[in-house]
Amino acid sequence: MSFLIVIIVMFALMYLLVLRPQRQRQLAQQRMLDRIVAGTGILTAGGIYGTVEEVDDDGDLWVEIAEGVSVHVARRSVGSVIDYVEEEEEHEPEVEAAEEEPEAIVEEESEAAGERSAAEEPR
Repeated sequence: MSFLIVIIVMFALMYLLVLRPQRQRQLAQQRMLDRIVAGTGILTAGGIYGTVEEVDDDGDLWVEIAEGVSVHVARRSVGSVIDYVEEEEEHEPEVEAAEEEPEAIVEEESEAAGERSAAEEPR
């Protein structure tokens, strides 16, 4: 009897730890693929960014990867749906921070040079 309880507990744990999360990931992936329409920004599993131009009757996609360059990809090869607006906003602050850094570095170097020259003077 106790052996039967152990087996039931093992199957319950396997369901909770393996099967249920896998099914949820599959459902989320399917929902993402179903939302793809013309104009959607995507990232393919191969690492190619593009914008969906057209969805074929059989579900394949025509994706523009550069101006005037389109490729035909299977819908299942889409790795994620991206939002170009968020990407641009994320990169702007980094550029501004990079522009300010050289000035701060120059000031720190001049202060450090002043401290070294004061330390090198004979006493």
